[in-house]
This record gives sequence, structure tokens and C-alpha cells, in this order.
Amino acid sequence: MNTYPVYEDFFRDVSAKLLLLGRDSGKSNLIFIQEPELANALLVALKNKMSYPCVVVEFPDEDLDAGALDYRTITGAFAVLEPIKTDANGADDIRAGVYERLKPAADQIMARMRNLTRRGELQLDGQMITMEGAVHGNWVGPLFNNMYGWRYSFEWRIPSGICLDLNAWEL
Repeated sequence: MNTYPVYEDFFRDVSAKLLLLGRDSGKSNLIFIQEPELANALLVALKNKMSYPCVVVEFPDEDLDAGALDYRTITGAFAVLEPIKTDANGADDIRAGVYERLKPAADQIMARMRNLTRRGELQLDGQMITMEGAVHGNWVGPLFNNMYGWRYSFEWRIPSGICLDLNAWEL
């Protein structure tokens, strides 16, 4: 079972519909990265192609719950980022940008995710995805070019573990 299309589709839907994200014509407000450490290099390379605020989504990790092998746990994270230019106020401008623009956008993404899972509308192969464990939010930055933002990490739990496929074995 491939969880990535559902994960990516959720964030593509968010980037298309959330009005708190950048919407410059011909530019993207969404980027997927393998590791947070790679975000800087990728955003530098795409600097002129990005619309801000943008969503940077980390590809998820996948674990099987110990003992049962009946559930997959998908651990993912995303951040809403934008460059914040500072003037004499410096830290005040950054704080206002993070807490007045970027965190509210990240909050809306998390609220939509929670809403879809509670209503059973976020599914993989007909199985409902639930949100498990704590959701962690934190300030991000400064990254390159005074880029700041808000990041959330989360867990999805999917009731589908590893099943024995007898056709995969020589008997």
C-alpha cells in the first residue's frame, strides 16, 4: 500500500484552496522535501518560482506498530514559510510575521487535517486515517534570506499492516 499519493494529494489540495497562502500567477506555493536540511538549498534554487507564504512539506516516515503489525503510523511535518524583511524593529517584525500570518496559515492546515480525519474523509484504500499522538508546533527560522515560519509535525494512523501474500512465495 502506497501512502504517498494520499499524503501529497492532501497538501496539493491545501495549496490550491487555502487563501492564506501566496497566489502569484505562474508561481508555486507548495514544495515537497526529503529532509528539513535540504529546504534551504531547494528554496534558494526555486527562489524566483515560489509564491509566499508557501508550504514546505517533509516526506513522511512510516512505522509499523509493534506487536500487532495491524497499523501503519505515518509521521509527517510541514511548515508555512516566507521571507520577512526587518527594519529598525527587527525582532518585532519577525514575531508579528510569524504569529500574525504564518502560524494562522499553519493552524488552518492542521485544523483541516483534523477535520477531515474526524469526519472519516481522509482515507487510504478505503481505510480511515486517524490522527494519533501529540501534534507539535514550533517556530522556524531564520533560514536563508530571512525566511521564517511555523512548523507542525503530526502522525496519521492507518489500519493496514503488512499482510502475507502467498503468491509472493514459492511453496
